[in-house]
Amino acid sequence: MLLLNREIQTFYLNKLLILGMFLTTGIGLGGCQQLTQTPVAIAKIAQKQSGAKVYLQGKVLKQAPFLGSGAYQLQDASGSVWVVTNYNLPQPGEQILIQGEIQSDMIFLAQQALNEIYVVELKQVEKIANPTQVTPLEKL
Repeated sequence: MLLLNREIQTFYLNKLLILGMFLTTGIGLGGCQQLTQTPVAIAKIAQKQSGAKVYLQGKVLKQAPFLGSGAYQLQDASGSVWVVTNYNLPQPGEQILIQGEIQSDMIFLAQQALNEIYVVELKQVEKIANPTQVTPLEKL
């Protein structure tokens, strides 16, 4: 009887250990999602649909504070884009990685319609401490 109880305990203990491994692995991999996101070259965002979510990495060139929000110009090796944000504005010179949503608006200037593309920041993923760190961009 004692042997049977020990076998049952061992059986359930093994099941709990396996279940625990699956749960912790699933939770642990969920945090790795941002590590698998490849930043898009800024020059490529014009080819994407308005509303598409992208990761961008680059250097902050300028900032334009607004009442309750702001914008900043982000530059990578392929070009630059204005990013509208409700978060704290990053400082010029900072290297950052963000998640954003591509937007486009028609602007009429001198009787010409121009399609202006910008990004609405969804999340500031990280500030890059080592500016020489290179993250691969999608092929240009």
